[in-house]
Amino acid sequence: MDYFNKGRLSLSDEVYNYIVKKIVDNEWKIGEKLPSESQMCKIFGVSRTSVRAALQTLQGSGMIVTMQGVGSFVHKLPNEIYKQDVDIASDISSEQF
Repeated sequence: MDYFNKGRLSLSDEVYNYIVKKIVDNEWKIGEKLPSESQMCKIFGVSRTSVRAALQTLQGSGMIVTMQGVGSFVHKLPNEIYKQDVDIASDISSEQF
C-alpha cells in the first residue's frame, strides 16, 4: 500500500487552493462573506473536517477572519500577506544588535 499519495493534494489543500484562487481572481473581494461551511461541503463534496482545516489554514495566514456564529470573511489578499512578511523581515534585519 502506498502511504505517500504520490504528490496528490489532501482534500483540505484542494479546498484551500480553490478559496485562494477565488480571492486572487477577485471573485471574492475583501470584506465579502465566504459561503458557509455546509455550503462548501456541498460544493466540494467533502466533509466539514476538510473545509474547517482549509479555513483554519487561511485564518492562520491572515487571509480570512472568522467570527463564530457569523461566518468567514476575506480579510487580505495573498500578496498583502507576503508584503507584510517581507516588511517585518526587513525591519528585523535593519535592527542593530
